[in-house]
Amino acid sequence: MMFPKEIYWRSPEYLAYIDSMPCEVPGCCKDTTHHHENLGMGGTALKAPDSHGISLCIEDHHIPGVHRMGSKSFYKKYGIDVEAVIIRNITGFIELKGLEIPDYSHCETKRETIKLLTEYMHIKGV
Repeated sequence: MMFPKEIYWRSPEYLAYIDSMPCEVPGCCKDTTHHHENLGMGGTALKAPDSHGISLCIEDHHIPGVHRMGSKSFYKKYGIDVEAVIIRNITGFIELKGLEIPDYSHCETKRETIKLLTEYMHIKGV
């Protein structure tokens, strides 16, 4: 039995916002691109939602970056709390759009917070 693919939130405008930010690697100041962090949601031919995008320069993105080292090793090496970065990015974008940030104080984990904020952006159509 085949299961339908889950449809993830996509936003070229949000990715442009992420691309405009500096690389998350401390001390890096190169031009950036976005990296989709799957946060354990990956699978064959699955790409994380755009809300999971973080800003990395080309070198840190590819060689010898996150794709070569693996996410956990990469973030540990550079001391990056990727879930906190994603929450910061999403809330910044929501504020930029002039919307009120929803209350997420009831969320028990950062991943729950990310899911709530992603659903909020999807509902608001941003």
